Amino acid sequence: MPLQVFTDACLNRFSGPVSIIADPVSGLGGNLSVAGSATVVGSLLASGGLNVSGTLTGVAMTAVSGLAVSNGLVVSGGATLNGGQALNGGFAVSGGATIDSLANLIGQLTATSAQAIASGSAISVSKLITRISVNDTAAATSCTMPASATQGQVAILLNESSLAVSMAASGTSHVMNGAACIVPTYGQKTLVWNGTLWVG
Repeated sequence: MPLQVFTDACLNRFSGPVSIIADPVSGLGGNLSVAGSATVVGSLLASGGLNVSGTLTGVAMTAVSGLAVSNGLVVSGGATLNGGQALNGGFAVSGGATIDSLANLIGQLTATSAQAIASGSAISVSKLITRISVNDTAAATSCTMPASATQGQVAILLNESSLAVSMAASGTSHVMNGAACIVPTYGQKTLVWNGTLWVG
């Protein structure tokens, strides 16, 4: 038998871990609140909102009006989140996508420290945002970038120094504009790999 909640007067509140094995579990216009952790074996539809202070684990979930999970959401099937979501610990969908918390996502896309470079340096672009700083008394010239194996890869070079950075000729630097490609002082340059060279 499905577990159904029809009105806000029928709030379901649990003080500890909860295992829900009904299929489906429906919260229609109500609100399901779990103070501990919740495990959903079947499917979960929470049209009035779902609040779990622990970890929510389930097979397939639909949260229409909002979803708040303190420690993370793990869905082994599919997840549809049409309302507002607060996922402080991250959101993982096996076999599909992993969506981390915003702070962690930014950290994964940004280099943790600036590369110290000088003229002729090879700039590593393992992250989307590459931080660079000229460790010299003059602008860094004839710098290079590695060829990419992924067409359409984006590399953002963030210059955190008071000295500009310019690239070597395209045949050496893998940058289309060669020496005309300049990362300004305290500025950034966005480049895209077109399959042959970095363009920007």
